[in-house]
Amino acid sequence: MLPKPSRLYVPAFARLYESTWQMVELILRVTTGLLLLPHGAQKLFGMFGGMFGGLFGQGLAGTVRFFNTVGYWPGAFWALSSAASSFFGGILLAIGLITRPIALLLFIQFLFSIYFHLPRGFFAAQNGVEHVILWAAALLFFAVRGGNDWSVDAKMKKQF
Repeated sequence: MLPKPSRLYVPAFARLYESTWQMVELILRVTTGLLLLPHGAQKLFGMFGGMFGGLFGQGLAGTVRFFNTVGYWPGAFWALSSAASSFFGGILLAIGLITRPIALLLFIQFLFSIYFHLPRGFFAAQNGVEHVILWAAALLFFAVRGGNDWSVDAKMKKQF
């Protein structure tokens, strides 16, 4: 919920906040969902240069080899679940359909990703956890908050 105008440092902003929060939330949800799509497309189809630049091969077969190599066995299960949740989950999140369960599933996936990237340090330039933590935080927000009034969930009058 938004703070009451009397609790704002600048009460004159209350109307601006009230009139824009759903649009800003929509922008964050759509951006988060659409930015997940290319990652899923890399893992599933080898698009956009593939996930591993040919190191393990492109597409799902390369993603399976990668997961097997880093100890996530069976690689086929982890590769398919990671790729499909990024690709299809990104679409569902962007349109706001079954928003909370999809965001929760993706949040859990990103917890695994945090664990994987943690030994590389914090900064994204060293393939660290910086961006992964930001993704996880955005996904946790939608897992708790849902898709708001500007989502397919709301248009169908269904929420989890």
